[in-house]
Amino acid sequence: MTPDATTDSAIAFSVNGVQIDPSERKLWDGERDTRIEPKVMTLLIILAAKSNVLVSREYLMLGIWQDGGGSDESLTRLVYQLRRAFKLFPSLEGTIKTISRSGYRLDASLDGESDEEHRRDHSSAESPTRRREYDLSIGVMPFTDHDAAPGNRYLIDGMSRDLTSLLATTAMLHVVPYSSAIALYARELPIETIAETLGCRFMLTGSLRRMATQIRLRFELVDVHDASLAWSVQHDTVLDRFFEVQRGVLQSVSTAISTRVRFPVVVPKTSERAFRDDVYRIIQSAETLRYSYGKTAAREITRLLDEGLAIDPGNAILQAGLAVQLSQNVVSQWEEDPESARTRAVGLIEQALSSGPVGADVIAAAGIVSAMFHRPDDAIGYLRRAVEIDPNRAHARAVLGWQICLRHADAHGLTLIESSEQQAPHHPRFGLWATYRATAHLFMLDYASAVTACEQAIARTPNYYQPRLSLAWALAGLGDPEAGAKAIRSAEKLEGKLITSKFIDEMNKWVGNSPHAAQCANALDDLRPLATR
Repeated sequence: MTPDATTDSAIAFSVNGVQIDPSERKLWDGERDTRIEPKVMTLLIILAAKSNVLVSREYLMLGIWQDGGGSDESLTRLVYQLRRAFKLFPSLEGTIKTISRSGYRLDASLDGESDEEHRRDHSSAESPTRRREYDLSIGVMPFTDHDAAPGNRYLIDGMSRDLTSLLATTAMLHVVPYSSAIALYARELPIETIAETLGCRFMLTGSLRRMATQIRLRFELVDVHDASLAWSVQHDTVLDRFFEVQRGVLQSVSTAISTRVRFPVVVPKTSERAFRDDVYRIIQSAETLRYSYGKTAAREITRLLDEGLAIDPGNAILQAGLAVQLSQNVVSQWEEDPESARTRAVGLIEQALSSGPVGADVIAAAGIVSAMFHRPDDAIGYLRRAVEIDPNRAHARAVLGWQICLRHADAHGLTLIESSEQQAPHHPRFGLWATYRATAHLFMLDYASAVTACEQAIARTPNYYQPRLSLAWALAGLGDPEAGAKAIRSAEKLEGKLITSKFIDEMNKWVGNSPHAAQCANALDDLRPLATR
């Protein structure tokens, strides 16, 4: 569905007392009225959903031209047209602010928000902005398998993960990370308690029954605000229509929430790809392995994704996933022929990107591969775009923050890593984010903070050698080589005597892109004699 078509059924709302009717593409205040183009209305809806908050140009272009057909010039023209329409209404004139080289912000009150409320700190839990975020928030629960068949696990896990990702690409919705939802679900808490803990108003639940290729999928959207059923549906269909059902649920859930809270929601355009049961099983199995990540899991993920590509060589999701895994294997020193793995990873991500319009998953993968292979400028560009498309991609945000610290020595990168840790503490890569944070501090020569982050990373991933060597780097930087040597020995017990030299060589490739390249290189060289103690 295109953005223009979505606005045809969107709910009316008001901005600074001016009524907005998306279906009629009309603005009026009782004395005057005007109509605007469909894409101008989509622009208004997106800005209104994030009122008083900066919205980047890229985010707006992705929301308005989901097929990638937009440009800076096209967006500038739409903003000009919206400002021209706003000039007809005294309460709207001048409310669209241009933030230089960044984007736009709509400084306005919505749906009866008073001027006093508008001036309040919008981070307050009582502010209208925070209230709107709550009203547009949703969590997706793990689905129930009524057959209790182990062979169905990949389908119910995949449906929950996929719907979380699809809903997260909807510009107005605030979606709970699936890893947090599943962690609370495992404690067998009531859905109201889970919703309260997660801070969301709507909860999507579902169930599956299967007989060979015939499936029955039931979905229910619960409004926890009044404990009512906001929407439900049952699909009796065939397995081949699995993705088609997902697309229908995305549209229906977004519409149901929009109707409930009386605020328009622009539904993203989704690709119409064919469902292949064997490939889907492989993708979900690989994703599940990430929750117990290590060398053994990494090698099994590589094997699975290779198997998937043998079945479906042109699958962009498989290509991107394998490219990421190979790049991480190279950095972790888990590839016998790292140069061959590096070449293959680069080739796979190029194939995935050239396969046509791609989603946040492939773009994020391109960013991660660029980061792993020491191209921070490319990594930052890809990862920023991925996070704009899907703000729920906590791992992409963490890697983005890490690369910003590396390339620019900018502490804002630490804020991005920490926000991922706060948003998704049950994410399978949660342990790795502490390692990113530790090396980010090291890139910026903050050895004391790096020690704390390394200790947290070791506690989260006790069988991973890298945070131990990062700890040695930090301790040596603080002038404690004896403690550094001890940390090195603990890493070598996990990965062997050669790992320290390999780590130093790899880290020297990273720090070559840092403003503090010389200081970091000297600190790393100080580790070499410690490894022989």
